[in-house]
Amino acid sequence: DCLLVGEQGCGKSALARHAASLLGYGAPGGPGLEFFFLYEEMSSRDLLQRRATDEAGRTRWIDSPLVRAARTGALCILDGMHRLHGDVLCVLAPLLQDRQVTLALANDPLHDGAVSELLVRSDRYEVLSQRVAEDSSTNEAPLRLGRVHPAFRILALAEPPSGRR
Repeated sequence: DCLLVGEQGCGKSALARHAASLLGYGAPGGPGLEFFFLYEEMSSRDLLQRRATDEAGRTRWIDSPLVRAARTGALCILDGMHRLHGDVLCVLAPLLQDRQVTLALANDPLHDGAVSELLVRSDRYEVLSQRVAEDSSTNEAPLRLGRVHPAFRILALAEPPSGRR
């Protein structure tokens, strides 16, 4: 994972695309490449998922480019890190440090009644899947378990701090 900081228009995006191609991300048959353009009003939920409604009026949660990259082993280029507020940045810490994140699934009929999904590193998945299976026999709210692909990486782009905030 890496953060590139530079003034607007200095070539951060071009450098990010070039680095991605050198690492094999986005090449045919290789790991994918996800671009995620960040904006100032973005919430921590927006960084992970967006809410959608199906034909029956039920809420569904759609993965953001960041979560898609984590699931598939893609490189996610987060463009505009300087625009995010501190509380939104906090949601990235577990994903960067531990390769773990909790996602909402409430009211989503595609997920067998689970109310949340925990994405974890591949090496922790087997151990935790056994625990989740044991816990599902109790009356606790169901939890779905998913893997963060080992090839998943983040390349963040930001402008230097200014006196704007």
